Amino acid sequence: MLPREADVLWQLALLDLRNRRFDAARDRFQKIALQNPNDTRPLAGIAQTLAGQSRFGEALSLLKGELKKSPDNPQILFALASTANLAGDYDLALGQYQRLLAMAPKSAPIYIALEAMCTVRRETSRARFLRCKRLLLWLRRIRRLSCCWGRRLRCRPEMRRRLRHAVMRSNWTRKTPTR
Repeated sequence: MLPREADVLWQLALLDLRNRRFDAARDRFQKIALQNPNDTRPLAGIAQTLAGQSRFGEALSLLKGELKKSPDNPQILFALASTANLAGDYDLALGQYQRLLAMAPKSAPIYIALEAMCTVRRETSRARFLRCKRLLLWLRRIRRLSCCWGRRLRCRPEMRRRLRHAVMRSNWTRKTPTR
């Protein structure tokens, strides 16, 4: 199979998954997995189709089995954490997200997923902390990009100050009406 064909199959499987055609998506993910046995993306896709059908137990057992084979694979860890979060097993999800943060502490998608989980669980203080951490990573990335490009593009200090002020105001000073 040509690499292009695998990419086309991958995109078609994702499209089937978005359109809730889970059987077709699972068949395409399995075809990709058979042709590329070292690629873990199709396995995460199969688990996502199982979770979409509310078969969380099968999805979790599939991902846990793969995690035993390769315990430091971030794709499998993220898929397991996301599936556990959907299944309502927040302790397992939190443990996997923390393992991922230990592996990649500057990864914004992990902070986004953790923030969403904490928001659902109504842990507002932790969700605010994660949101601020994610936004600070974003601000640092902007600053780094503005300083290291060839033409030395400069971020205006006024724009940075306004952005930080907006972030601080939106996250910490939510005023509740007093009676």
